[in-house]
Amino acid sequence: MKTIEQKLKVLLKITDVFNSADIKWAVGASLLLYLKGYIETFNDIDLLIYEEDAPKAKELMKELGELQKLDGNHYKSEHFYIFIVDGVEVDIMGNYTVTKDGVDYEIGLEENAQIEWITICGQAIPLDSVSMWRRHYDVMGRQAKVDLIDRMTI
Repeated sequence: MKTIEQKLKVLLKITDVFNSADIKWAVGASLLLYLKGYIETFNDIDLLIYEEDAPKAKELMKELGELQKLDGNHYKSEHFYIFIVDGVEVDIMGNYTVTKDGVDYEIGLEENAQIEWITICGQAIPLDSVSMWRRHYDVMGRQAKVDLIDRMTI
């Protein structure tokens, strides 16, 4: 497993490429929770991409790493890609749909999303909203993450 520093180095590499290409994107999932101080570690990098920028982001990611084949996916999405960049898994998600109890929920980066920006090593990194990820985790049935966010935001 890669160290946090190695994973953040990959994030910075992607940040440079995406920001230079004017891709609309934001960090989500466990990396978001790590950067916000909710958790002490994360396994991979999850990035939400504005749906219209997803094909361009996919092509740029092919220059940085290797696109993985998906072995079935419970997300319904035209734009869900997994890459390995310098040994780190990077999930790229355009709008995708999660089905829960027979209902489809769209999850994605909206054009008017409330983005918070942080700076790491001089690079501006967009973060999706923790409250949106609470909703996403709830829809995905990830109760432990929902409970964690609830405890941290009280």
